Amino acid sequence: MRRWRNAENARTERWKRENEAQRLKAVVPALGTLRFDLDELHDGHSIGSSRCVRHIMVATAAALFEIPCGDTRCEQGGHDITHEVLRELNAAREEFTGEDGCRGFVGDRGCGRVLKYIAHAKYTK
Repeated sequence: MRRWRNAENARTERWKRENEAQRLKAVVPALGTLRFDLDELHDGHSIGSSRCVRHIMVATAAALFEIPCGDTRCEQGGHDITHEVLRELNAAREEFTGEDGCRGFVGDRGCGRVLKYIAHAKYTK
């Protein structure tokens, strides 16, 4: 029950941050489309079920890129790639990659998951 409540609180806080954040279109006005290919790894191996493609609705999206950890046992974890993504978008990069280690804990140990991403952006003229 406690784990469910913690996950619900984290989700509510993330939604609050998204609602309060600047809109992506205001921060990067020339951005037309944005897509992420995401893959989560543990001990250097891909967790196949965590692979996904995330399409960002640029017109309405928050300029906030926080991705929850895929491990349901992870507490206080996730990946905040906002700074890196906005830096690349403001430099008008059409494709860029990155990775981020989870900050959370599974029991009394660090989560150990790593998010790898490839971003694909298109810009208007």
